[in-house]
Amino acid sequence: MAPNSDRPKSIIDSDERWVLAHECGHGAFFPFKLANDVVGWFLHSALFVPYHSWRITHSKHHKATGHLTRDMVFVPRDVNRYKLSRNLAELTEEAPLATLYFLFIQQLFGFPAYLVYNVTGQKYPSVSGFRRSHFVPSAPMFDARTSGIL
Repeated sequence: MAPNSDRPKSIIDSDERWVLAHECGHGAFFPFKLANDVVGWFLHSALFVPYHSWRITHSKHHKATGHLTRDMVFVPRDVNRYKLSRNLAELTEEAPLATLYFLFIQQLFGFPAYLVYNVTGQKYPSVSGFRRSHFVPSAPMFDARTSGIL
């Protein structure tokens, strides 16, 4: 923002808020778990992201990144789905406009769809729609040990 702008600047912009909230979710912003959880909860709430459920699934994601059955966030495509998307991805991977477009779509629709419907996460065929949501404590990505804190 320009220094002489008439637009009021918030103390912390939303992208800065996300970085701080993310670090609290990792337990890395403060040396105390309670401080990370309290500040993380407030920051995530300001961004409309459920703190504890995000913290739990994000931790599981880091422990199993790229694993076909254990990653909670970005489950790799199987061979058939990869072959279908490979040509388009290879054609557009270096194109700045395509990159901007996919980034826009991911941020505007992808992240909310992940939180509400777990779209890029593990498939749970026996669980439908919103019941796979980060907003539902009984969602299948949470076990009995963690559902109590949600």
